[in-house]
Amino acid sequence: MVDIGDISRMIGYTFKIIDYLGKVVYESLISQPIIDLDLDAIGGRGTYFIQVIDESSQILEIKKLVLR
Repeated sequence: MVDIGDISRMIGYTFKIIDYLGKVVYESLISQPIIDLDLDAIGGRGTYFIQVIDESSQILEIKKLVLR
Protein backbone atom coordinates (compact mmCIF):
# COMPACT_ATOMS: atom_id res chain seq x y z
CA MET A 1 0.00 0.00 0.00
CA VAL A 2 1.21 3.48 -0.88
CA ASP A 3 -0.21 6.39 1.13
CA ILE A 4 -0.47 9.44 -1.14
CA GLY A 5 -1.84 11.68 1.60
CA ASP A 6 -3.86 14.79 0.73
CA ILE A 7 -4.89 14.20 -2.88
CA SER A 8 -6.89 17.44 -3.14
CA ARG A 9 -3.79 19.22 -4.45
CA MET A 10 -2.77 16.28 -6.67
CA ILE A 11 -5.75 16.11 -9.02
CA GLY A 12 -4.38 15.28 -12.48
CA TYR A 13 -1.07 13.98 -11.13
CA THR A 14 0.36 10.62 -12.19
CA PHE A 15 1.91 7.91 -10.03
CA LYS A 16 4.53 5.67 -11.70
CA ILE A 17 6.67 2.77 -10.61
CA ILE A 18 9.76 2.23 -12.73
CA ASP A 19 12.08 -0.76 -12.53
CA TYR A 20 15.88 -0.55 -12.30
CA LEU A 21 16.20 -0.73 -16.10
CA GLY A 22 13.85 2.21 -16.67
CA LYS A 23 10.73 0.26 -17.68
CA VAL A 24 7.42 1.60 -16.35
CA VAL A 25 5.82 -1.34 -14.53
CA TYR A 26 2.87 0.57 -13.06
CA GLU A 27 1.20 3.87 -13.97
CA SER A 28 -2.02 5.44 -12.76
CA LEU A 29 -3.66 8.80 -12.26
CA ILE A 30 -3.87 9.70 -8.59
CA SER A 31 -7.52 9.43 -7.64
CA GLN A 32 -7.49 8.07 -4.09
CA PRO A 33 -5.36 8.65 -1.00
CA ILE A 34 -4.10 5.05 -0.77
CA ILE A 35 -2.94 2.94 -3.70
CA ASP A 36 -3.09 -0.82 -3.10
CA LEU A 37 -0.50 -2.60 -5.26
CA ASP A 38 0.00 -6.27 -6.05
CA LEU A 39 3.80 -6.38 -5.81
CA ASP A 40 3.99 -9.67 -7.72
CA ALA A 41 2.22 -7.98 -10.65
CA ILE A 42 4.93 -5.32 -10.94
CA GLY A 43 7.76 -7.83 -11.02
CA GLY A 44 8.44 -9.03 -7.49
CA ARG A 45 11.87 -8.62 -5.93
CA GLY A 46 14.17 -5.84 -7.02
CA THR A 47 14.81 -2.11 -6.94
CA TYR A 48 12.14 0.28 -8.19
CA PHE A 49 11.59 4.02 -8.28
CA ILE A 50 8.29 5.69 -7.47
CA GLN A 51 7.60 8.96 -9.27
CA VAL A 52 4.88 11.55 -8.76
CA ILE A 53 4.40 13.63 -11.91
CA ASP A 54 2.25 16.76 -12.21
CA GLU A 55 -0.11 17.67 -15.06
CA SER A 56 2.70 19.48 -16.94
CA SER A 57 4.89 16.31 -16.88
CA GLN A 58 7.25 17.67 -14.21
CA ILE A 59 8.61 15.01 -11.84
CA LEU A 60 7.81 16.28 -8.35
CA GLU A 61 9.11 13.42 -6.26
CA ILE A 62 11.17 10.28 -6.68
CA LYS A 63 11.44 7.60 -3.99
CA LYS A 64 13.43 4.38 -4.08
CA LEU A 65 11.60 1.13 -3.32
CA VAL A 66 13.51 -2.10 -2.61
CA LEU A 67 11.53 -5.35 -2.53
CA ARG A 68 13.30 -8.33 -0.98
